[in-house]
Amino acid sequence: MPLAWPGDNMKKTKTNTEHSRAVLRQSTWFKTLPAELQDQILTSSAQRQYGKDEIIFREDQPAIGICAVIAGEVAISRMAGAENECLLHVGGPGMWFGEVAVLSGRDTAVTARALTEAKILVLPPAEFERIVEQEPRYYRPLAMLALQRSQIMLRNIAGSQNLSPEQYLRLRLADLAEMWIGDSQRDTEVEVSLSQSQLAQMIGASRQTVNALLKKLESDGLIRTKFRKLVISDIDGLRGERRRTGL
Repeated sequence: MPLAWPGDNMKKTKTNTEHSRAVLRQSTWFKTLPAELQDQILTSSAQRQYGKDEIIFREDQPAIGICAVIAGEVAISRMAGAENECLLHVGGPGMWFGEVAVLSGRDTAVTARALTEAKILVLPPAEFERIVEQEPRYYRPLAMLALQRSQIMLRNIAGSQNLSPEQYLRLRLADLAEMWIGDSQRDTEVEVSLSQSQLAQMIGASRQTVNALLKKLESDGLIRTKFRKLVISDIDGLRGERRRTGL
């Protein structure tokens, strides 16, 4: 269970709101929303604190809301069969999740778990409905978050079936980067919080294989490695395309 639900009696100060805005603007999706919609999301949301390894929500349960990481790291996964957990994504401050269940009105399709102590912003389903009822034109930008993720999911499903471990790793890293910066800023370096063990889970390979592949990608100038972090410096190169020049 979450450690606390702020409730109506907790009023976010301007400082807290602006800090949350600065963190969330690390996500291109949030940064490109109309300023008024950003304000409504921030003022209509509340924050929850989670401990390390605490479940934020489980798959096949009612949605708690559209969520964003303000601090800490969160893993998104889904069970494949009775015992195998499939790691889908790991993200830190600025990552959004939980939108599909809210938009569809159905139960959640994934499990979200705090990998570290985490602060999560939650826009409850009722507040989402209120926002789009008052201003229907806001539905489209809110829905774009789920639509962008769906495109990435379809690429990953195809890649898991037809690509070699190196090709699939390159695809996953490029997609993870684009989840943060969007297609319009592909020359931007992106730092993602992922360990080699987590990457191995994502592509269904051994940690030793991932280690060797990352060394190759680093020698090719496509990424740089840090402790539990990767700096993705050439998204087009990961996809086997020429780097865009903007000309």
